[in-house]
Amino acid sequence: MLKVMPEGDQQNNNLLVTQTLAAFSHFVWVVKKGHTVHTGFSYMPDGTNNALVVGATTHHDRDEDEAPFPRNEGAAGLKDFKDMHVCNHVCKGLELQELDTVS
Repeated sequence: MLKVMPEGDQQNNNLLVTQTLAAFSHFVWVVKKGHTVHTGFSYMPDGTNNALVVGATTHHDRDEDEAPFPRNEGAAGLKDFKDMHVCNHVCKGLELQELDTVS
């Protein structure tokens, strides 16, 4: 369960959930040194200030390090994330390392 904010309207909560999950993707990229990322999250808001993450796609390029995932696009999925990700205020607030400097 992802708790997004104490009070607020559902539209703002959905935006914050989306931004938080994008920052989580960025965080995983940094921790896994650009070899794994989780994207394409599906979540269900519960009508208040929480969201339940129910699915995601995991891309990786090291089969020996990770379990197989049915939607893994390997290096192409990693490149797509790196090319498409735009840091938001959550990424910046966490002071996450820039994607292109991770190795």
